[in-house]
Amino acid sequence: MPGPSLRRMRSVRTPLVLVVTAALGFAACGADDDTKVNTSSSDATTTTEADPAAADLECPGEAGEPIADDADPFTEIEARGKPVVSVTAEPATELCSTDDIVGAGDEVPEGATVTVHYVGVGQESKQPFDSSWDRGEPVTFPLDTVIAGWTEGIPGMRAGGRRTLVIPGGLAYGDAPPTEAIEPNETLVFVIDLISFEVPPPPPTPAASGLVCPGESGPPSAGGDDVAAEIEARGKPQMRVPDAPATELCFIDDIVGAGAEVPNDPATSVTVHYVGVGQQTKLQFDASWDRSEPASFALNGVIAGWTQGIPGMKVGGRRTLIIPGDLAYGATPGSPDIQPNETLVFTIDLIAIG
Repeated sequence: MPGPSLRRMRSVRTPLVLVVTAALGFAACGADDDTKVNTSSSDATTTTEADPAAADLECPGEAGEPIADDADPFTEIEARGKPVVSVTAEPATELCSTDDIVGAGDEVPEGATVTVHYVGVGQESKQPFDSSWDRGEPVTFPLDTVIAGWTEGIPGMRAGGRRTLVIPGGLAYGDAPPTEAIEPNETLVFVIDLISFEVPPPPPTPAASGLVCPGESGPPSAGGDDVAAEIEARGKPQMRVPDAPATELCFIDDIVGAGAEVPNDPATSVTVHYVGVGQQTKLQFDASWDRSEPASFALNGVIAGWTQGIPGMKVGGRRTLIIPGDLAYGATPGSPDIQPNETLVFTIDLIAIG
């Protein structure tokens, strides 16, 4: 499917949701009788089969033993199994973490996409409210789409490691938790096993000014059998923008394709890689290249500048479209990254038709 910037009424920016549910599914919202919770509090309640703790969880605690440098993280984590979760005696006032088992390899950077197993328990209720272990598979998500305690608490982990996060309510769900299994402003304790991670893409480089449209067409594409490989090899384009806003749609064929030509039929579907930049801001607001996979869509399902500007392209080609605001998002763009009535510049690589 195409990226959100191409849909007429959708936002470009991925919402920074402050709930784990959006990324993790929250399939187990209620208490889980298979989760073991340690607590030494005399008035605490525990789940079925809960193990009374010898002591309350202290955070930070001492780091545990590291895994072997050549160990397979997934195998290590599956072998150790679902953790027993201990909770602190008192609510937390600040984020705290303890590496129960130290992983190997590079550290998770900020903004990464991680794959983990986890268990979450409420400090006040002493009850588990979610667990990937109980769903039988790990979860994958970008760190900027979950609660702040995860966004801040997972960077620094290494693959194969197990970390306990004690998260105050202000960095979890605050006074509006998404389930009755979590109390308002409750401190949450998560035990997280890191299977793997992907580093975030580099921040977009502001586009250079001085693009003149129309310009001269560029060289032809190679015209080989593997168009996708040719486009991947040429890579994400460096963007330029015109000095002044556009008053009409204009395009430049930076590379002329050698394949079939897109017909002037709005029902036609295409598969492309693309980058979109605002003429006024000089900043990228969307790019399929950063999602590491092309986008496919029908020309009648995107902004008018694409519907009108892609026909005539040939497979394997690269075209730059300069789209005036009235053929883009007009006075009410769906994202704060696009200004009202802003001219948009897209560079599009055509992989396939249909």
